[in-house]
Amino acid sequence: CTKGYHSTKISLPAQSTRCLSTRILMCKDENNEISDEAFNESSLVDIHSSSLNKRLADMRVSILAHTLKLPPNPSLSPVEFIMAVLEELRHPDSLMSQSGYRTLLRSSSERWKLALKNSIGVPSHLEMNKNKPMNSSTCMDGLVTEDALVSSLAAAMTRPKNQYQILVQDFLEDEQEEENTSKHKIEPGYSLSVSEDIIDYNDGKCWVEAQLRHPTNGQLYAILGWSLKRNNEGAWVIDWLDWQDFRDEFRPGHGREEWMRICG
Repeated sequence: CTKGYHSTKISLPAQSTRCLSTRILMCKDENNEISDEAFNESSLVDIHSSSLNKRLADMRVSILAHTLKLPPNPSLSPVEFIMAVLEELRHPDSLMSQSGYRTLLRSSSERWKLALKNSIGVPSHLEMNKNKPMNSSTCMDGLVTEDALVSSLAAAMTRPKNQYQILVQDFLEDEQEEENTSKHKIEPGYSLSVSEDIIDYNDGKCWVEAQLRHPTNGQLYAILGWSLKRNNEGAWVIDWLDWQDFRDEFRPGHGREEWMRICG
C-alpha cells in the first residue's frame, strides 16, 4: 500500500478439502474506505484471480503428491509403514478432514477392518463401498459408506478416557514457572520407538514391535505388536494389532491379560 494507507486482511471461506484460508490484502484510506488505487470497478478476487488460481493449483498438486505417498504403499518398509500410519493419525485432519482415519482404514486387511467395524458397532455383514452416496441406506442393501466408517472411527478414537485416544490427540502439560504460576504447554501425545528387529515369516507376513512413551520423561505407555501382511499390490497392511497398556488407568489393555512390569 502507498503511504497514508493501512492494510486490512479479509479471510475467504476455507476450502472444503483443506483447512486453509486465502487472505487478500485491501488498501483502505484513513477513513476506512477502499481506495481507487486498489479497487477500480473490479472485485479484489478479479484483480488477484491469477495469483489465487496459482495457489489453488499448487495446493491441489501438494495434496495429490502427499496422497500418493500415503500407506498402503509398496515402496514403504514395515517400519516406514507403521511410522506413516501413526503420523497420519497423530495429525488426522492435516491433509483433509479425517484423512488420518481414512488412511488407517485403507491400510488394514479385511481381517483388521472387521475388527475395526466391530469396535465401533458396525454389523459385521455390512460391506464397505467407497462409491456409495453418504445419504443412502446402509442396511437395506448390506453396504456402508467409507465416509460413514471413517466418521464413526474418528468419534470412537477421540472419545475421552479411552486408551486409543493417545494416538490422535496431543496433551496439555502443566509447566511450573519460577513465579509459581502454571502454564499450559502442548506436547505430542507420545514419543514413538519402532524396533528394527523385524520378524519376517517369509510368506508375505511379518511382526514388528513398537513402543509409545511419555515424550519427555520416557515413561512407557504401551507396547504394540504389529502383525503385517502384503496386499495384492505388494504393500504392507495391518492384519492385527496387539496392544499391551502400561498406564494405570488402562492397564493391561482391553481384552488383555496382565503382564509383569519388566519393561518400564
